Amino acid sequence: MDKTIEHKIVHTVNGHTFPVVGVLHVEGRPIPLLNIRMMSDERERELARKGAAV
Repeated sequence: MDKTIEHKIVHTVNGHTFPVVGVLHVEGRPIPLLNIRMMSDERERELARKGAAV
């Protein structure tokens, strides 16, 4: 049985930690690709309506 240890690579931005899903190399410089959850336009408009109504 082969046991492997999985290392999770993370990157911190403004105190928030995000998992790194890959790395791009642009002009020799590494740029991490972060797994950041995005909000749908519909949800953003819904929250804006609720905020405006308060």
